[in-house]
Amino acid sequence: MGEPASSDSPQAFLPTVLRGITQACARRPWTTILAVALSCVVCLIYTATHLTFKTNRSDLIDPSTPFHQRWLHYTESFGSAADMVVVVEGEEPEAIKAALDALGKKLQREPQLFGNVLFKVEAGKLRNKGLQYLPPELLATGLERLEDYRPILQGKWDLVRLENLI
Repeated sequence: MGEPASSDSPQAFLPTVLRGITQACARRPWTTILAVALSCVVCLIYTATHLTFKTNRSDLIDPSTPFHQRWLHYTESFGSAADMVVVVEGEEPEAIKAALDALGKKLQREPQLFGNVLFKVEAGKLRNKGLQYLPPELLATGLERLEDYRPILQGKWDLVRLENLI
């Protein structure tokens, strides 16, 4: 068996200090309770006057990082408004449209909370520009033309001559 640690070894320092604190607390319990209560009051006062909540997600990022610097520059140029996207799922397209219309109108009635509400997109003007509205035959023709121009897209500009185009 090992010998007990002597009282002058470095390992015996912590048990000796803890034993002394315990004995002092046991001898004067009301003084101990008063000291603990006073320290609780001091901590509560400090917390009430100095505790703040940081709810901005930029507080989680190191301000000296290049990404954060670019983000700050962006928000200075375009503002720091956040976007909200709502997804509505349903079986019938008419029910989805009705739900989006009702929600969009409610959001528009709260301009102090929601600015630039966009819940309805008129596809009339977009239809002329959107590839998803083209018939499959026309898309296939476009892909064939793209294959014809593939060498040019890869950098062989000498193939683009007026006589070849005519």
